Formats: sequence, C-alpha cells, structure tokens
Amino acid sequence: MVLRARSEPGVISGWHTHGDYHVYGYLVSGTARLESGPDEVDAIFLQPGDFFHVPPHTAHREINPSREQGNEFILFLQGSGQMVYNVEDPEHD
Repeated sequence: MVLRARSEPGVISGWHTHGDYHVYGYLVSGTARLESGPDEVDAIFLQPGDFFHVPPHTAHREINPSREQGNEFILFLQGSGQMVYNVEDPEHD
C-alpha cells in the first residue's frame, strides 16, 4: 500500500505502532523527527529526500518541529491486518 501523509507545523502524533506492517517512508517536503523508545533515545531527524524504515511493532511518534511549515511523506506499507495501534508513552511501560 502507498500513502501520502501530511502534518501541519508543530504537530506531534500520539505514540503508535503499525502492527505487522513494515513502513518505508520518504520525506517529500518540510522536516520531521521520528522518536521511539524510552526518553526518545532513538530519534532521527529527516530533511526532504530522506528515507526511513519503521519495523513492525515499533512504538514511535512523528513530530513536525517547524512552527511555520507543514511536511509531507510518501509511505510504503508492507504487511497485513490493522495498520495503526495507539499505545502508551514508552515512559509509562
């Protein structure tokens, strides 16, 4: 499945997983930060043209750090079943 996702400036998603799906993404425009793990120790910063991978069952969240510009991703999902599971903040596990 291929999806296009956008977020407004300053948006922070809730913590979630994509179940059995592998998510491969490409940042088209804007900037982003992907966080996973307690204390957000596994964080990557993305610029336009960057690719990333989120393995199945990985709790994470996306942040648009810009206060002025939205961002846009192209996402490629490989797997089956429910695509999004909301989870608790890893700090509370």
